[in-house]
Amino acid sequence: MIALLLAASLAEQFNPVEGKFASAEELKLEAPALDTANWTQFAPVEITVPLTGTWSNPFDPTQIEVRALAIASDESYAYLPGFLDQDFVVTSGQGGTYLAPSGPPTWKIRFAPWRDRATEVTLEAIDSKSRARLKPFKKAAEKASGPGFAFTPKGSKYFTRGGTSFLPVGVTLAPKQSIAATVARIEELAKQGVTLCRLVVSPDWLGLEWTSGEGYFGLGKYNLQNAWRMDRILDAAAKSKICVLFTLGNTEELDSAWNQNPYSSAKGGPCAASEDFWTNLKARIQYKKKLRYWVARINGSPSAFGFESYVSAPAYWSHEMAEDIRDLHVYGIPFGAHLGDTTFWNLDAVGFRLVTAEFKDSPSATFTSVVSAVQKGRDSCGKPVLVLMVNAAKDTADARIANWASLASGGAGGVLFADSPTKDWSGSFAVGAVTSKYKWHERKFELQTPTVASGFLATGIADENTGLVFVYESTEPEQKTVTVAVRRGGTYVVEWLDPSTGGVSKSEEVRAQDSKLTLVMPNTGKEHVFLYRRK
Repeated sequence: MIALLLAASLAEQFNPVEGKFASAEELKLEAPALDTANWTQFAPVEITVPLTGTWSNPFDPTQIEVRALAIASDESYAYLPGFLDQDFVVTSGQGGTYLAPSGPPTWKIRFAPWRDRATEVTLEAIDSKSRARLKPFKKAAEKASGPGFAFTPKGSKYFTRGGTSFLPVGVTLAPKQSIAATVARIEELAKQGVTLCRLVVSPDWLGLEWTSGEGYFGLGKYNLQNAWRMDRILDAAAKSKICVLFTLGNTEELDSAWNQNPYSSAKGGPCAASEDFWTNLKARIQYKKKLRYWVARINGSPSAFGFESYVSAPAYWSHEMAEDIRDLHVYGIPFGAHLGDTTFWNLDAVGFRLVTAEFKDSPSATFTSVVSAVQKGRDSCGKPVLVLMVNAAKDTADARIANWASLASGGAGGVLFADSPTKDWSGSFAVGAVTSKYKWHERKFELQTPTVASGFLATGIADENTGLVFVYESTEPEQKTVTVAVRRGGTYVVEWLDPSTGGVSKSEEVRAQDSKLTLVMPNTGKEHVFLYRRK
């Protein structure tokens, strides 16, 4: 009852959905409510914290900070940032559907226990006048049954998820869709073999901070409707067992739309020109407050793969934001960037590099574009390389060729390309299934280009005992053989894969001659994929 009265009082004092942000009450914390009675390692936990206090902006942690200290049974610990949340329901009206607030705004903390056994949690709130702290409580977590969080192992050019190799392959979700349509599309894409969806966050779709549009109130005051929409997308991804990569923003924010950007001095922000966004101290401090809020919301979701920096962000800016995200997120999910030098790519806080390639008029040209992009990324970066396609795929074969070309030239997975909401991409994403046989993240693969006859394009990677090769028939060749160099003699098990499913279509044993394997390709089409390992 006390908690309900406090919540009602809080709602009377301010209504952030309508732009009423101030509260002038005594700081009080009441007993928290847990969303689930049973905790599981790596599974989301949400703690609702009944709270009143004094602030003019509830999104500014210098005015009101809600946090928790979580201590696991082995004495490892993490500080968990809290955030203001508002629930919504989809409602129909004369103009179509819209979001209507459901209940009062509430304070929440999200995380996923990183150990089984007991975790001790202490809740705390600090406003401009005082500090409040509750007595610690303990909850035991069962051993993990889910996949866990994405991670870049030190020294590896591949990702893991919960300690298991993870090969990202998928699409950039179509923007400006309804949440119902986006959720349905995620479910469809998962069935088609997608393991990762890229979400381009922008002012007109899912942005948190802007000066005009529904739910926006300017610098430092976040769009609770879009935050709710992000939650629904992550929930759908979790249900479908895939991941979401968030971009920090889009290029238009700092270019054609700069005059509407809340960081612009024209809108009361700290930056006279868009170039100042990267260097202005007040802008960077303000942006990191948004990151804190964003990370607090996704802290408990293993489906949140990581963040992608702005395409044009200089390395020093990306470095600063990457460090903040690593400090805020319990699991330090990967942060990727487009621009940087060798020093930048070696930073622990940087998880991967993004490079761009292009779907061309011919499959051969697409193949070459992807392989070239991957090698450019690997030559300058010891981290995983993800390929973004700058245009749309024509069909499933176009997408499939790009995906296999990426993986077989050393990419961290397949490519990411723009989705068409009604397109069935089944048969394009088989690269995501390859890790079921090998611990990909433990491999030290290097480029190992096979020898093929005229009319073929080929790329491959190999370590001491294992290799992957992708061959594409650009024209009708006279001789359908492929030769790969191997580092050790002996007999090798060769598995020919169906490029559309990743399943084994043929298996054979071949003995190396003069440190080479010479194979005859099956007559199964223009695309040939095989794995080989020393017996």
